Amino acid sequence: MQVRSTVTLLVWRAEELYCRTADRLVGGKRFERFVERCEQRQQRTEKNLQESQKRLDEIAKTRFDLRLLQEFLNNPHFVATNHTRQDR
Repeated sequence: MQVRSTVTLLVWRAEELYCRTADRLVGGKRFERFVERCEQRQQRTEKNLQESQKRLDEIAKTRFDLRLLQEFLNNPHFVATNHTRQDR
């Protein structure tokens, strides 16, 4: 995974260098389009991260409910409280 990240970073840097150099030599708006693509990629990544976080939160909530059920089934004297920390 680290190698993949390094290769991706090198490809982005090479593309950035190409766009800047070509814009200086020939003119055009390659670098602006490159920046737009990077911003779009960042927005997609942030959206995917938010969706993943929501899924993880749902999974954590489900696991907690299952843990409570397991405790209730294994221990007839188990009492679930709404305290999140111990008072001791």
